[in-house]
Amino acid sequence: VATILSLALVLSLTSCVGGKKTSGSNGKAESSKSAAVKEEKPAPEEDFEIEASDDLSYVSVTKYKGKAKKVVIPATIQGVPVKVIGNKYGHMEIPTIVEEVVIPEGVVQIKGLNCGQETMSSQLKSLKLPNTLKIIEGCRDFRNLKHVDLPSSLKMIGRCAFYGTGLEDVTIPEGVEVIEEMAFTECNNLKSITLPKSIKFIGRDSHGDKTFDGDSIETINVPESVTSIGERAFSYCSSLKEITLPSALSSIPSYC
Repeated sequence: VATILSLALVLSLTSCVGGKKTSGSNGKAESSKSAAVKEEKPAPEEDFEIEASDDLSYVSVTKYKGKAKKVVIPATIQGVPVKVIGNKYGHMEIPTIVEEVVIPEGVVQIKGLNCGQETMSSQLKSLKLPNTLKIIEGCRDFRNLKHVDLPSSLKMIGRCAFYGTGLEDVTIPEGVEVIEEMAFTECNNLKSITLPKSIKFIGRDSHGDKTFDGDSIETINVPESVTSIGERAFSYCSSLKEITLPSALSSIPSYC
């Protein structure tokens, strides 16, 4: 009888321990799964200044007034979708202390970011872009911004998009058709850039557009899809050793 009771006790304990292990394992799995899909918490709506569109269908975020180093812009403010970053003059202002900006899904255009007169002192190191973005421009002079992932939704890299930033390498995704004037001018650390087959125009101005002026690029392969290159697109690229031009290019500017 004693033997039977002992055996029953052991089986009972083993069942309890096994149950705890199983429960703990499932708990961890569920916790990990929850963490994986958890969205980043946006900054409070009152930390932003906005402008409403003419038809009141969306808002543009024009300024961040908070004090956080990481700024997650809300996808909606006052119940209205955020679709544009920047004011009617072209920029959203952020404090110099900001190190990371997360642009929400739904935004289609970034007109620009700056820190007023102190942009060159900015601590911005990370700019996360949404998969809805079509146009980016005017994010200039952020010296600590060394890398940015451009989304596949992008169609145009606009004027002064990354002028004077600390970018070291850039891969422009398929789908981008235009790189406008001064998009990467004076990116002194930029050594590598990959252009997509979809690109058609590098610079649109006929005079002094300087798309890659002053960069440290050593080699560049301009795709066959390109039909136009603006003036001074590669001027003062003192490290440039080799450039491959497309056969479809209709003309080469006097100063390239």
